[in-house]
Amino acid sequence: MSADSTVFVVEDDQEVRRSLCCHLSVKGLNVHAFASAEVFLEDYDESRSGCIVLDMKLPGMSGLDLIRQLNEYDYHDPVIAITGFADVSMAI
Repeated sequence: MSADSTVFVVEDDQEVRRSLCCHLSVKGLNVHAFASAEVFLEDYDESRSGCIVLDMKLPGMSGLDLIRQLNEYDYHDPVIAITGFADVSMAI
């Protein structure tokens, strides 16, 4: 990632979101956090590069729904999916 890249953390659990942001910031990364996929999309700007750390099980729009929406925007930056509720069908 370049110096002007950002890690976008999309996580509804406040403690997990805070912890992820803290760990990433300590490594010198630019971090911007969102409590929901909808809030992320309100702030989405295709000119900003980076990657997304994305909770797959979000209230409202799920992480998978957000990935589908980003595909419609022709999004090409990495997405790192995280979840505490994984199953085989979600992984596929």
